[in-house]
Amino acid sequence: MDKTLLKRSDYINSTIGWIPEQWEIQKLDEIGIFLKGKGISKSEILKEGFPCITYGEIYTEHDFIIKSFNSHIDEKSSKKSIKLNYGDILFAGSGETLEDIGKCVAFVDKFKAFAGGDIIILRQSHHIPEYLGYLLNQDFVNKQKYRFGQGHSVVHIYSSSLRNIFISLPPIAEQQKIARILRTCDMAIETTEKLITKKRERKKGLMQQLLTGKRRFNEFISVGNESNQKLTGVPAGLKRLYNNKLPFGWNNSSLYTIAKVSYGISDPLNRTLTEGIKIISLPNVNKDGQFILAEVPLIEREKVTNEQILQVGDLLFNWRNGSKEHLGKTAFFNLIGDFTHVGFLLKIKVRKEKVEPFFLYSYINFIKQKGFFLRAKIQVNNTFNKEELNELPVIYPNIKEQLKIVTILQNADKEIETIQKQLEKLKEQKRGLMQVLLTGEKRVVYEQEV
Repeated sequence: MDKTLLKRSDYINSTIGWIPEQWEIQKLDEIGIFLKGKGISKSEILKEGFPCITYGEIYTEHDFIIKSFNSHIDEKSSKKSIKLNYGDILFAGSGETLEDIGKCVAFVDKFKAFAGGDIIILRQSHHIPEYLGYLLNQDFVNKQKYRFGQGHSVVHIYSSSLRNIFISLPPIAEQQKIARILRTCDMAIETTEKLITKKRERKKGLMQQLLTGKRRFNEFISVGNESNQKLTGVPAGLKRLYNNKLPFGWNNSSLYTIAKVSYGISDPLNRTLTEGIKIISLPNVNKDGQFILAEVPLIEREKVTNEQILQVGDLLFNWRNGSKEHLGKTAFFNLIGDFTHVGFLLKIKVRKEKVEPFFLYSYINFIKQKGFFLRAKIQVNNTFNKEELNELPVIYPNIKEQLKIVTILQNADKEIETIQKQLEKLKEQKRGLMQVLLTGEKRVVYEQEV
């Protein structure tokens, strides 16, 4: 809190810090009663029926307020479950870490819905549920939850602990105003997220058209030159993408003829080094093939050859992780500085006279999206190794047409990146507002209750 506020007479020093003197401090068991959700098995989850929520969905699907339900149960299952009331606050009773424990969401609807097992319900009706949904996920509340977490591999929290958490409560009218401001922030964030989704779907459509030759440029094809040449030597999945036809003027080659594939450093990572070459490992590449550089381990310079230093345009291919999200994910290296990579990421060094690196990057990610690597013949433990990658069929036009395609796809990426920056700015603004509004550091103008 702004230290200048602490000198003001209208602020008091409370159990949880400085708050406006009009605000109250209460424990959770003073504003409602605690209930326990009842178990709903996976076999009971349906696509239609009565809406329900599981404790895992509190972590993965919801933030602050339940806006929609993804799971449903039938009438028989509903009779043994706990029905939600408007204003209920739902806490996840289990989590993998202390930071996870006790995440909660507010139920702000009046239709019939139910809570599954390992959910702790705070049933209250006197305070604005949206305000509580935001407040009870704030840092000063989370720190209290952490102290109550129990367990190691799975951390639990119980109603006997939650009831002793202290919170700050402004007058109801001020709660309403704060909740309205934060909900407006949420709406702006949701609108921007939907726009990003729309732009990503548009890019997928462009990839579908441009990378299969269904959409061509006039200078590369004329009427009457449609190819009748059938695709040969490629898996059935790729044939379907191209309607079993090689686009006019395009090539069909194995990857080894247009690029060199190599494994990375196999030495164990030493995360205590303070100097050396940065080494990109699996956690540094997300499911979209983007780099995450918050924590990048180092390796001694003498253990890295010049050939192992990554160059702009090199591709990094995940060949070991067999999940749908990660097997075959590919990153386009464009970072500044000296980097190398671990052996679990295959480096693809493109022969640029034949293929533009960003075209190949787009092609590999396109066929990954279509499930190629999961359907292809893979070895034990869901791998797609160097030998298999070398034989990967690559279907591509000449360099000039590749560059036209790349320009369109890169422009689509830049558009998405611009909107993503807007999204991060909105989220940062909301975090700032939550910090000052939910602690009373900044007050809002509201109509007094009569």
